[in-house]
Amino acid sequence: MPYLSIIDRLKIQYTDETRAKELLYRYEYNIDKNDDDLDDIFDGKIYKELKNDNLFTDKRDIAFTASCDGYQIFRQRTDDCWLFLIINNNLHFSI
Repeated sequence: MPYLSIIDRLKIQYTDETRAKELLYRYEYNIDKNDDDLDDIFDGKIYKELKNDNLFTDKRDIAFTASCDGYQIFRQRTDDCWLFLIINNNLHFSI
């Protein structure tokens, strides 16, 4: 089954100086944040719990959101299709 390597994609992004700086969004957002407003995924309860468990301690750590969904293509129920989506939360939502 063909797939795209997440590791290879990240290596490509980190070799680009501009993109590498953009990938620091999560780290810089957390440093500058000093209110309780919900402005980003990093203001959420789950992320804060993960931080309290000593995850995301390095500025290069990457937070992903993953989602999958499947459906049957035809009525015979022998073929189906699964979509898998991974979002890199380290990039600002406007990118």
